[in-house]
Amino acid sequence: MSIEDNRNLVTRYDDEVMNRRNYDALPGLVTDDLVDPFAPPGSPGGPQAARQAVEAMVVGIPDLKVDSQDIIVESDLVGFRSTLTGIHEGSLFGMPPTHQPLNIESVQLWRVSNGKLAERWVRTDMSGFSQNPGMPPPSGTAPPPQPHRTDPAPDPSANKAVVTEYYAEVINKHDRLALPTYLSADAVDHSAPAGFPQGVEGAAMLFGMYWGAFPTIRYEVNDMIAEGDRIVVRATLTGTHDGPFMGLPATGRAISVGLLEMLRCADGKIVEHWGGIQDLSLFGQLGIVPGAMPAGQSS
Repeated sequence: MSIEDNRNLVTRYDDEVMNRRNYDALPGLVTDDLVDPFAPPGSPGGPQAARQAVEAMVVGIPDLKVDSQDIIVESDLVGFRSTLTGIHEGSLFGMPPTHQPLNIESVQLWRVSNGKLAERWVRTDMSGFSQNPGMPPPSGTAPPPQPHRTDPAPDPSANKAVVTEYYAEVINKHDRLALPTYLSADAVDHSAPAGFPQGVEGAAMLFGMYWGAFPTIRYEVNDMIAEGDRIVVRATLTGTHDGPFMGLPATGRAISVGLLEMLRCADGKIVEHWGGIQDLSLFGQLGIVPGAMPAGQSS
Protein backbone atom coordinates (compact mmCIF):
# COMPACT_ATOMS: atom_id res chain seq x y z
CA MET A 1 0.00 0.00 0.00
CA SER A 2 1.08 3.58 -0.62
CA ILE A 3 1.75 6.24 2.01
CA GLU A 4 -1.58 7.85 1.18
CA ASP A 5 -3.38 4.51 1.54
CA ASN A 6 -1.96 4.14 5.04
CA ARG A 7 -2.90 7.72 5.91
CA ASN A 8 -6.43 7.14 4.66
CA LEU A 9 -6.79 4.06 6.87
CA VAL A 10 -6.47 6.21 9.98
CA THR A 11 -8.80 8.86 8.58
CA ARG A 12 -11.40 6.22 7.73
CA TYR A 13 -11.10 4.60 11.16
CA ASP A 14 -11.76 7.91 12.89
CA ASP A 15 -14.61 8.86 10.56
CA GLU A 16 -16.37 5.52 10.22
CA VAL A 17 -15.76 3.91 13.61
CA MET A 18 -14.99 6.62 16.16
CA ASN A 19 -17.35 9.32 14.91
CA ARG A 20 -20.12 7.44 13.09
CA ARG A 21 -20.03 4.22 15.19
CA ASN A 22 -20.17 2.17 11.99
CA TYR A 23 -18.82 -1.03 13.50
CA ASP A 24 -19.60 -2.97 10.33
CA ALA A 25 -16.60 -1.18 8.77
CA LEU A 26 -14.16 -2.67 11.27
CA PRO A 27 -13.35 -5.97 9.48
CA GLY A 28 -12.11 -3.95 6.50
CA LEU A 29 -10.00 -1.64 8.65
CA VAL A 30 -8.30 -3.71 11.38
CA THR A 31 -6.56 -7.08 11.44
CA ASP A 32 -8.08 -10.17 13.03
CA ASP A 33 -5.35 -10.19 15.70
CA LEU A 34 -5.49 -6.50 16.60
CA VAL A 35 -4.94 -5.85 20.31
CA ASP A 36 -6.38 -2.45 21.26
CA PRO A 37 -5.04 -0.93 24.51
CA PHE A 38 -8.46 0.65 25.13
CA ALA A 39 -10.35 -2.65 24.89
CA PRO A 40 -11.71 -4.07 28.17
CA PRO A 41 -9.66 -6.83 29.85
CA GLY A 42 -10.33 -10.23 28.31
CA SER A 43 -11.31 -8.80 24.94
CA PRO A 44 -11.03 -11.37 22.11
CA GLY A 45 -8.92 -9.09 19.90
CA GLY A 46 -9.43 -8.09 16.29
CA PRO A 47 -12.51 -6.13 15.16
CA GLN A 48 -14.37 -7.13 18.31
CA ALA A 49 -11.65 -5.60 20.49
CA ALA A 50 -11.81 -2.36 18.50
CA ARG A 51 -15.59 -2.26 18.84
CA GLN A 52 -15.47 -2.88 22.59
CA ALA A 53 -12.87 -0.13 22.97
CA VAL A 54 -15.08 2.42 21.24
CA GLU A 55 -18.22 1.25 23.06
CA ALA A 56 -16.43 1.62 26.41
CA MET A 57 -15.64 5.24 25.58
CA VAL A 58 -19.15 5.95 24.26
CA VAL A 59 -20.64 4.75 27.57
CA GLY A 60 -18.75 7.56 29.27
CA ILE A 61 -18.98 10.11 26.45
CA PRO A 62 -22.17 9.49 24.41
CA ASP A 63 -21.48 12.42 22.06
CA LEU A 64 -17.85 11.39 21.54
CA LYS A 65 -16.12 13.05 18.59
CA VAL A 66 -12.54 12.57 17.45
CA ASP A 67 -10.49 14.93 15.30
CA SER A 68 -7.00 13.94 14.18
CA GLN A 69 -4.31 16.33 12.96
CA ASP A 70 -0.77 16.24 11.65
CA ILE A 71 -1.02 12.69 10.29
CA ILE A 72 2.44 11.57 9.19
CA VAL A 73 3.40 8.32 7.52
CA GLU A 74 6.63 6.43 7.02
CA SER A 75 6.73 2.86 5.80
CA ASP A 76 4.13 0.85 7.76
CA LEU A 77 3.75 3.37 10.62
CA VAL A 78 1.22 6.20 10.92
CA GLY A 79 1.58 8.81 13.67
CA PHE A 80 -0.69 11.72 14.52
CA ARG A 81 -2.22 13.97 17.17
CA SER A 82 -5.84 13.47 18.13
CA THR A 83 -8.43 15.50 20.06
CA LEU A 84 -11.38 13.76 21.70
CA THR A 85 -14.31 15.92 22.78
CA GLY A 86 -17.70 15.34 24.39
CA ILE A 87 -19.66 15.52 27.65
CA HIS A 88 -18.67 13.10 30.41
CA GLU A 89 -22.11 11.58 31.09
CA GLY A 90 -21.24 8.03 32.20
CA SER A 91 -18.55 5.90 33.80
CA LEU A 92 -15.30 6.28 31.88
CA PHE A 93 -12.46 3.87 32.66
CA GLY A 94 -13.71 3.64 36.24
CA MET A 95 -14.24 7.39 36.69
CA PRO A 96 -17.76 8.47 37.68
CA PRO A 97 -19.53 10.98 35.41
CA THR A 98 -18.83 14.65 35.97
CA HIS A 99 -21.34 15.94 33.38
CA GLN A 100 -18.60 18.31 32.26
CA PRO A 101 -17.12 18.80 28.80
CA LEU A 102 -13.90 16.91 28.11
CA ASN A 103 -11.18 17.91 25.69
CA ILE A 104 -8.61 15.13 25.65
CA GLU A 105 -5.42 15.35 23.59
CA SER A 106 -3.38 12.33 22.61
CA VAL A 107 -0.50 11.24 20.39
CA GLN A 108 -1.08 7.96 18.59
CA LEU A 109 0.94 5.55 16.47
CA TRP A 110 -0.56 2.79 14.32
CA ARG A 111 1.24 -0.05 12.55
CA VAL A 112 -0.27 -1.18 9.25
CA SER A 113 -0.07 -4.79 8.06
CA ASN A 114 -1.45 -6.05 4.76
CA GLY A 115 -3.62 -3.02 4.26
CA LYS A 116 -5.16 -2.99 7.74
CA LEU A 117 -4.49 -1.40 11.11
CA ALA A 118 -2.65 -4.02 13.16
CA GLU A 119 -1.21 -2.40 16.30
CA ARG A 120 -1.75 0.82 18.22
CA TRP A 121 0.09 2.83 20.86
CA VAL A 122 -1.47 5.85 22.57
CA ARG A 123 -0.26 8.53 24.95
CA THR A 124 -3.11 10.55 26.48
CA ASP A 125 -2.73 13.99 28.06
CA MET A 126 -4.42 13.59 31.43
CA SER A 127 -5.27 17.31 31.67
CA GLY A 128 -8.49 16.46 29.82
CA PHE A 129 -9.59 14.61 32.96
CA SER A 130 -8.47 17.38 35.33
CA GLN A 131 -11.93 17.93 36.78
CA ASN A 132 -12.07 14.32 37.99
CA PRO A 133 -11.00 13.77 41.62
CA GLY A 134 -7.98 11.58 42.18
CA MET A 135 -6.47 12.10 38.73
CA PRO A 136 -2.88 13.30 38.22
CA PRO A 137 -2.42 17.08 38.12
CA PRO A 138 -3.21 18.69 34.76
CA SER A 139 -0.67 19.86 32.26
CA GLY A 140 -0.06 23.56 32.11
CA THR A 141 -1.83 25.61 29.49
CA ALA A 142 0.83 26.24 26.90
CA PRO A 143 0.81 29.64 25.21
CA PRO A 144 -0.45 29.72 21.63
CA PRO A 145 2.28 28.59 19.25
CA GLN A 146 4.34 31.52 18.06
CA PRO A 147 4.98 31.99 14.33
CA HIS A 148 8.14 29.93 14.46
CA ARG A 149 10.40 29.88 11.47
CA THR A 150 9.28 27.15 9.12
CA ASP A 151 11.48 25.45 6.59
CA PRO A 152 10.14 25.97 3.05
CA ALA A 153 11.36 22.48 2.15
CA PRO A 154 11.73 20.49 5.41
CA ASP A 155 14.11 17.56 5.34
CA PRO A 156 12.63 14.62 7.31
CA SER A 157 15.96 12.79 7.41
CA ALA A 158 17.75 15.83 8.86
CA ASN A 159 14.98 16.33 11.40
CA LYS A 160 15.23 12.69 12.50
CA ALA A 161 18.96 13.18 12.95
CA VAL A 162 18.32 16.19 15.22
CA VAL A 163 15.88 14.22 17.37
CA THR A 164 18.16 11.16 17.46
CA GLU A 165 21.06 13.30 18.71
CA TYR A 166 18.73 15.02 21.19
CA TYR A 167 17.91 11.67 22.76
CA ALA A 168 21.54 10.53 22.76
CA GLU A 169 23.29 13.73 23.84
CA VAL A 170 20.72 15.36 26.15
CA ILE A 171 18.28 12.79 27.47
CA ASN A 172 20.48 9.73 27.91
CA LYS A 173 23.59 11.66 28.98
CA HIS A 174 21.52 13.79 31.39
CA ASP A 175 23.18 16.90 29.96
CA ARG A 176 20.93 19.92 30.40
CA LEU A 177 23.71 22.22 29.16
CA ALA A 178 23.32 20.64 25.70
CA LEU A 179 19.62 21.55 25.50
CA PRO A 180 20.09 24.83 23.57
CA THR A 181 21.87 22.91 20.82
CA TYR A 182 18.70 21.00 19.99
CA LEU A 183 15.80 22.98 21.47
CA SER A 184 14.74 26.42 20.26
CA ALA A 185 14.79 29.12 22.94
CA ASP A 186 11.11 29.84 22.26
CA ALA A 187 10.01 26.21 21.89
CA VAL A 188 6.42 25.44 22.93
CA ASP A 189 5.69 22.30 24.96
CA HIS A 190 1.95 21.71 24.65
CA SER A 191 2.16 18.97 27.29
CA ALA A 192 4.21 20.84 29.89
CA PRO A 193 3.22 20.15 33.52
CA ALA A 194 1.34 22.88 35.37
CA GLY A 195 3.61 25.67 36.52
CA PHE A 196 6.53 24.80 34.26
CA PRO A 197 7.92 27.52 31.99
CA GLN A 198 8.28 27.04 28.26
CA GLY A 199 11.44 26.76 26.19
CA VAL A 200 14.83 25.53 27.36
CA GLU A 201 14.18 26.52 30.97
CA GLY A 202 11.06 24.36 31.21
CA ALA A 203 12.73 21.38 29.54
CA ALA A 204 15.68 21.63 31.93
CA MET A 205 13.31 21.66 34.92
CA LEU A 206 11.33 18.68 33.63
CA PHE A 207 14.36 16.56 32.81
CA GLY A 208 15.99 17.54 36.10
CA MET A 209 12.96 16.23 37.98
CA TYR A 210 13.19 12.85 36.25
CA TRP A 211 16.98 12.60 36.35
CA GLY A 212 16.94 13.32 40.09
CA ALA A 213 14.27 10.72 40.82
CA PHE A 214 15.60 8.10 38.40
CA PRO A 215 19.40 8.60 38.18
CA THR A 216 19.89 5.60 35.87
CA ILE A 217 16.97 6.38 33.55
CA ARG A 218 17.56 5.66 29.88
CA TYR A 219 15.38 6.02 26.80
CA GLU A 220 15.45 3.35 24.12
CA VAL A 221 13.88 4.48 20.86
CA ASN A 222 11.60 1.78 19.47
CA ASP A 223 10.22 3.66 16.45
CA MET A 224 10.86 7.05 14.86
CA ILE A 225 9.05 8.34 11.80
CA ALA A 226 9.15 11.71 10.07
CA GLU A 227 7.30 13.52 7.33
CA GLY A 228 7.60 17.20 6.53
CA ASP A 229 8.62 19.01 9.72
CA ARG A 230 6.93 16.52 12.11
CA ILE A 231 8.53 13.58 13.91
CA VAL A 232 6.82 10.92 16.02
CA VAL A 233 8.89 8.91 18.50
CA ARG A 234 7.94 5.79 20.45
CA ALA A 235 10.40 4.88 23.17
CA THR A 236 10.75 2.85 26.37
CA LEU A 237 12.13 4.34 29.59
CA THR A 238 13.88 2.13 32.12
CA GLY A 239 15.47 2.99 35.43
CA THR A 240 15.20 2.73 39.20
CA HIS A 241 13.33 5.07 41.53
CA ASP A 242 16.22 6.18 43.74
CA GLY A 243 15.20 9.78 44.53
CA PRO A 244 12.10 11.80 45.52
CA PHE A 245 9.44 12.10 42.82
CA MET A 246 6.31 14.27 43.09
CA GLY A 247 6.42 14.00 46.90
CA LEU A 248 7.04 10.24 46.88
CA PRO A 249 10.27 9.14 48.61
CA ALA A 250 12.56 6.76 46.77
CA THR A 251 11.08 3.26 46.56
CA GLY A 252 13.96 1.46 44.85
CA ARG A 253 11.46 0.08 42.34
CA ALA A 254 12.53 -0.63 38.77
CA ILE A 255 10.35 0.99 36.11
CA SER A 256 9.71 0.31 32.43
CA VAL A 257 7.44 2.95 30.92
CA GLY A 258 6.38 3.83 27.40
CA LEU A 259 6.77 7.23 25.78
CA LEU A 260 5.03 8.58 22.70
CA GLU A 261 5.56 12.10 21.44
CA MET A 262 5.33 14.32 18.38
CA LEU A 263 7.88 17.04 17.72
CA ARG A 264 8.15 19.77 15.11
CA CYS A 265 11.51 21.01 13.84
CA ALA A 266 12.56 24.20 12.10
CA ASP A 267 16.05 25.46 11.25
CA GLY A 268 17.62 22.38 12.76
CA LYS A 269 16.00 22.67 16.19
CA ILE A 270 12.90 21.38 17.99
CA VAL A 271 10.28 24.13 18.17
CA GLU A 272 7.11 22.31 19.29
CA HIS A 273 6.32 19.22 21.37
CA TRP A 274 3.24 17.16 22.21
CA GLY A 275 2.97 13.99 24.32
CA GLY A 276 5.48 12.35 26.63
CA ILE A 277 5.68 9.46 29.05
CA GLN A 278 2.66 7.34 29.87
CA ASP A 279 1.84 8.85 33.24
CA LEU A 280 -0.57 6.26 34.61
CA SER A 281 1.82 3.42 33.84
CA LEU A 282 4.59 5.19 35.77
CA PHE A 283 2.30 6.14 38.67
CA GLY A 284 1.01 2.58 38.86
CA GLN A 285 4.48 1.05 38.92
CA LEU A 286 5.46 3.41 41.73
CA GLY A 287 2.29 2.67 43.68
CA ILE A 288 0.94 6.24 43.34
CA VAL A 289 -2.20 4.89 41.64
CA PRO A 290 -3.27 1.24 41.44
CA GLY A 291 -3.08 -0.96 38.36
CA ALA A 292 0.11 -0.27 36.44
CA MET A 293 -0.16 -0.71 32.69
CA PRO A 294 2.74 -2.27 30.76
CA ALA A 295 5.02 -0.06 28.71
CA GLY A 296 3.56 0.72 25.32
CA GLN A 297 -0.06 0.74 26.48
CA SER A 298 -2.31 3.71 26.73
CA SER A 299 -2.20 6.10 29.62
